[in-house]
Amino acid sequence: MRFYTEIVDTEILKADTEQREAADLGIEAADRLLSKLGWKKEEIKVLIYGTQSPKFLTPSTASYIFKGLKLETDCVTYDIDLGAAAFQNGLQIVSLILESFGKGQRGLLLLGEDDRMGDLGLQQGQSAAAAIAMEAGNGSLNIWHRQYSEFYDKLYRKEKAEQLKNAVEPEDKEKLQVKIEAFCSECLSQLEKDGKRAFIINDSTFCSEGLREKLAAMEIDMLPNPYDGGQAAVMVPFSLAEGSLTPYKYVSVCTISAGITVSFADILL
Repeated sequence: MRFYTEIVDTEILKADTEQREAADLGIEAADRLLSKLGWKKEEIKVLIYGTQSPKFLTPSTASYIFKGLKLETDCVTYDIDLGAAAFQNGLQIVSLILESFGKGQRGLLLLGEDDRMGDLGLQQGQSAAAAIAMEAGNGSLNIWHRQYSEFYDKLYRKEKAEQLKNAVEPEDKEKLQVKIEAFCSECLSQLEKDGKRAFIINDSTFCSEGLREKLAAMEIDMLPNPYDGGQAAVMVPFSLAEGSLTPYKYVSVCTISAGITVSFADILL
């Protein structure tokens, strides 16, 4: 599987100006990326849009993006309602569909958020979108998931207006850190070390000292995440677009979604 990326990150949206929402930024990012790669729109067979702030409840925002991009009618198109885990899960979904179509097939993974309340990792009122172009090849993705739902009631509690508010207790955070450390260690032990590797985690507060020491012992660089502690779906595309991953052959990505779902992806750049 081959990856190409383009990201658009915009100014703070203001009520007295025309707002540019994430879906429109996604169209712009995808158009720019396809033009850069020289890909024809009729070659795109999959379009997946990952977001927790859809433009509509129905129809899908992916359908809106599909129309904006003027793709062909045989393109598989739908949304995935995910935040921090949207990157890994999106890669997995797009790659599986492309592989079912055959080698050389091409698709798009778009990620975007309209952070209306300032609780998704961006600034309040800010929108961001990223486009990742994917092409089916001979390789496969290394992606693993773990679900720790026993922490749900402990890590989050309902507050006013039925909003979920982060309420992590130190002892519960430590328990989850232990599980994440064991999970990441298990994943890393399965990977061949045949090139320089970087590690990114979307919430550094859940990265234990033990995991940091293991990364150092394996000569894996832990990189800062520009959206640390936030929704973070666009963190890897951001790093790719900014060039901070240029020195690396592989990047291992660990995301914690809502404190209970942990996803680990190892990507050949």
